[in-house]
Amino acid sequence: MTSELGPGMPECVITAPVSGFHRSRPNQGRIKMSYYRAYIIGRDSQFQKAVQLDSANDNAAIESAKQLIDDYDIEVWQQDRLVTKLTTSDDK
Repeated sequence: MTSELGPGMPECVITAPVSGFHRSRPNQGRIKMSYYRAYIIGRDSQFQKAVQLDSANDNAAIESAKQLIDDYDIEVWQQDRLVTKLTTSDDK
């Protein structure tokens, strides 16, 4: 929903809190987000940490995970499904 703020002010997008939106209109006009995790793998091939990614699909999750590559490899998972492995050499 857009709203004009006044003369000279840009339009903005107004959204309801996610929890209220789900209860009031469960499937109207929203993109279903899937939960992915990007696992950061250290130089010793050991798990370092996980970052949750809320993405509409695999490609969006992969693009988000690419932003995390910084001298570490990344594995992108959706629950128990390995989506892809990104290595530091993929970023160059």
